[in-house]
Amino acid sequence: MDDKLPPIAIVGMSWRFPSEARSAKAYYHPSADRQGAIINKEGHFLKEDIAAFDAPFFSMTATEAEGMDPQHRILLEVTMVLTAARIPEGVEYPLPIHPTLLDAVFQMMICCRTVKDNSPAMAPSRIESLYVSASIPPVGSCMSGYSTLNPKLRLQQSGNAVLSDAAWSEPKVILKGFVCTELTSTQLRHTPRKICTRMDWRMDVLSSQTTTGRFWKSLPVLSPASSKQARAWNRAAILCAQKASSTLRQLEGGQVTSPTLARYIDCLKIIAVEPLDETFGESGNLESCPVMQTIDTVGSRITHILSRSNESEPIVTSDLISKFLNDAIDRSFVNSVVSNFIDRAGDVNPDSHILELGDGSTSCAMSVL
Repeated sequence: MDDKLPPIAIVGMSWRFPSEARSAKAYYHPSADRQGAIINKEGHFLKEDIAAFDAPFFSMTATEAEGMDPQHRILLEVTMVLTAARIPEGVEYPLPIHPTLLDAVFQMMICCRTVKDNSPAMAPSRIESLYVSASIPPVGSCMSGYSTLNPKLRLQQSGNAVLSDAAWSEPKVILKGFVCTELTSTQLRHTPRKICTRMDWRMDVLSSQTTTGRFWKSLPVLSPASSKQARAWNRAAILCAQKASSTLRQLEGGQVTSPTLARYIDCLKIIAVEPLDETFGESGNLESCPVMQTIDTVGSRITHILSRSNESEPIVTSDLISKFLNDAIDRSFVNSVVSNFIDRAGDVNPDSHILELGDGSTSCAMSVL
């Protein structure tokens, strides 16, 4: 790097060193036939068995872990050290990649250079939206895509990035409003936006109405082990509905008399008092899953509320709905629903505050703003 450029502050770092690697010189020998030596004067060495990987800790099967690049497994392990402090208490996900790794890995993977070879490195500074398809390929699949990054300012590039599977059946990951900023820019000292952004992932209400059914129907017949988990999901959904119906009235204190909101409360009450279907897991009757019913109910009712077809009703602002969803919908339930989607649809930040209220793509299970 040019010595004239201002220094870059590294706010976090994690690495692996071999137990006996003190210098490259100790491992160097010009002959490639000599055992216990290398012909390269620079490198990174791992003494431990790279095949040793705690797959269950990352909610992966041994087969999935075996199919991963060893470098990817090591990346998961070392990044977890940096992101562990950001894991909310009591939140765990059945994900191939722990959701708290997303920000750190994303920043590292997207760090790039401009068209000119002598330009300094750039990193993401802003993303308008990120869409992940509900039909994203399974873990280990290769995706390809293209980027439309164009120079926006002297120190920035902006554009979109699209990833899809080999068949290009549909976009699987879409980055919109993607802006990269030079890491060495002196103007960063005066900008109100930090170079390292944090993304909050939220469920897409509108798209959940169309993708939820297909998602649940695509699941195989549940095993006995899954049956117990399915019943736990049912209980979580019912508890969510009970809390939502009681909290909304406390939240608004009778100030909102919208008939639409009243109907929404009644709908939640109906779900809350429905008997728990203990045979759900064994029968595989996915249509009766309260989790799915609750998602669809929230999506349809909130969409109706926002449309305000009856002008005589009091205006219901998005702030009111956001506050209700943030306070009334139990976070553990939202996390469980999101994790069920993300288990097949990608990665998510567990710090989900409210459901997204906006237009969504019917091919996407969730989006992030």
